[in-house]
Parts: sequence; structure tokens; C-alpha cells
Amino acid sequence: MSDWRLSANSTIYREALKATESIHSPAVGFVKPQDITGRTTEVQFKQNNTIIRLLLKLTEQIEDLKVTVKRLEAVKGKEGTQPDDLTDSLDQIQQQLQKLSLREPSKPAVPKPKGKLFCVQKPKRNI
Repeated sequence: MSDWRLSANSTIYREALKATESIHSPAVGFVKPQDITGRTTEVQFKQNNTIIRLLLKLTEQIEDLKVTVKRLEAVKGKEGTQPDDLTDSLDQIQQQLQKLSLREPSKPAVPKPKGKLFCVQKPKRNI
């Protein structure tokens, strides 16, 4: 935010002014030098209180973000690693699959009988 007016209208800024209002009324944030009628140290104290409040708010947000990042890293760590049992199981399955074969081509699946084949009915009747 390049303009101070945008910052002065933000909700965080207004909340900080409300929070420091109870110390000494009125709370002071942005001030033009020509608007200062009282002692400058009083205005500086009020502004410092507002700055402290804003810094505390930022610190709270940073702490919340740290907790969120740690939680996301923990979830990512669980998904990213594979247990040793899983890799061992996959190796065993791969070895078993390599040993498999459908059948030896020299042996027929069903032995064919030698000699004449007998039918119950004459095939021409069925047509």
C-alpha cells in the first residue's frame, strides 16, 4: 500500500487504534505535522502504542502460520515416505510374477483320443 490513506482504512489498523484507545484517548496513528497542537512526546507515545499493537498482531499471525506450516510438513512427510514393509512386499510379488508361466508348449492342454470318434446322432439330421 503506497498511500497512507489506504492503510488508515484497513481493518487491522482500525482494530489497533481501538485496542490502544483504552490506554489514552484518543489513539493516534498517522499524523500530519501541522495537526499537532499539544506536546509532541504525547503524540509519539500514542503512536508507539499503536505500532506496538500492530507488531503484536503481526507476531500472532506469524506464529499461526508457523503452526500451519509444521502441520503441513508433518502431513507431507507421512505421505512422502514408504514403509520398508511395502517395498519388501513389492519385491516379493515381483519375484513371484517372474516365476509364473502359463504352460509348457510341448504338452497339450487336453489329450486327444486316438482312433474313431463316435456321435450319438447323425450330424446331417441336425442341419
